[in-house]
Parts: sequence; C-alpha cells; structure tokens
Amino acid sequence: YMRNPVPIRPTGFPPGSGGRMPDFRLSEGELAAVVSFLQETSATGPGLPVYEPARLSPFSTAKAEALIREELPCLGCHQLKEEGGRIGPTLDGVGQRLRPGVVRAIIQDPASALPGTIMPRSPLPREREELIAAFLLQRGGDWLGSEVVTVPGLPPPAPSSGPPGEEPYRRLCAHCHGQFGRGDGYNAPFLPAPPTAHADSIYMSTRSDDTLFDGIYSGGRFLDRSHRMPAFGTDLTDPEIRDLVVYLRALCRCRGPAGSG
Repeated sequence: YMRNPVPIRPTGFPPGSGGRMPDFRLSEGELAAVVSFLQETSATGPGLPVYEPARLSPFSTAKAEALIREELPCLGCHQLKEEGGRIGPTLDGVGQRLRPGVVRAIIQDPASALPGTIMPRSPLPREREELIAAFLLQRGGDWLGSEVVTVPGLPPPAPSSGPPGEEPYRRLCAHCHGQFGRGDGYNAPFLPAPPTAHADSIYMSTRSDDTLFDGIYSGGRFLDRSHRMPAFGTDLTDPEIRDLVVYLRALCRCRGPAGSG
C-alpha cells in the first residue's frame, strides 16, 4: 500500500473532504523502514484479541449477503460488488486489507475502533456480528481500492455561530440529503431510493417532530423508508437529535401536522 496507495475511502476522510493519501515516492529503503516502524508500533501497542472467524457454509454465506443487501444499513454507505453507497470504503477485499480482529471491532463499535468515523453503531446480536464479519473476511477477490467519487463544491464546515443542529447535519446527513436538504447529496445517485428532501415543505409538513426524532434515532426502516438509512440513536444523545429536528424544520421552513408532537 505504501508503494501504491490506492484510494481507501471514495471521498476522503472525513467523508466529503476529497482528501486521500498521496504517493510519497519513497525509495525501497525508506519503504522498508516505514513499514518496519509501523509493524513494531502495532505489535507493541494495545492489540486486539486474536479472532479467527468460523468457516461459513454456502447457506450461511447466502444468509449474510441477504442481510447486508435487504435488512442492514451497510450498503447505504459502502459498496459491495456493483451495488451500494460511496461514503465509506468498499466491502470488497476487506479480508486482504484488514486484520480479522479489526473487522470485527469496527462492526461491534465503529467509533472506538476507528476514531473520527461517522459510521454509527448498529446494535446486533453477537451471532449476527460474527456472521457479517466472517462473510466479509472470507469473500474472494483482491483489494483493488475504492472507486473515487468527486464531490463538487465541498461544503464548508458549519459555522460555530450556526444553530446546534447544523454541524451534525452536515457531518452525518448531507452526504445523502444534500447540504441544503434538497436530497441531492453526492451519495444520492448510488442509493436505490431518493433520499428525503428535507427542504420540501409540503412533504415535511406531514411529518411530526416525534416522527422525525424516531427516524433519526431508529433509522429509515423504522419509518417504512429505506433500510439503508442507518440509525443514529446509539451515537447521538436525545438533545442532539432534538437539535437536528429543529434544524430540519429550519430547512423546510415548515411545521408538522397541527396538534402533533
């Protein structure tokens, strides 16, 4: 990877920044020194428990793929084969890029395994975590990098003087729903259903504040919308979600149904 730094994240880290690791054109001696240092640092730092995924049967493999495609929010952000979002790294070739313990740790608690990530934690039964980890690690194919997506007009960071809900909206929601809530985020073309246009006052006026809160907390599946919108209830506090709801009302310049919460 140091010799040929192919893109890992389609739009950079954090998503939408457009940044990626440059090719430093290191000599073979410099490459060897850097790799040795990184390996020694990894070996002496806080390690992960050794994890060896169970070998999946054809039935379990098909079950895992069906869960990822039809129930879990993974493909809202990640690509699998030709399908899926372009916010995070592709899921193809994960076993060639990451150690098994890292893959399982990211599934269990993304923020702890990868500080700075916007990937929320999806509470899953232990057996389902193991199933998804094993599926990703045992898929064939080489790691060829992620497809680069150009983000036109990168949105500036939310101003510190803005409303409290603006920063989390730009960080978590704008990739799909667009910076101004028009449903035109750079990730929208890769989704099977158009993201909700939060600036649409006609539609948004049919949704109560409680419904918007529940959708952010529990994900799109809870509202009979796309299951590829993840749930943020494990990563955002209730006051933070309420701030987001207030910001959605500012985007649509509307209120919910009369008499609703």
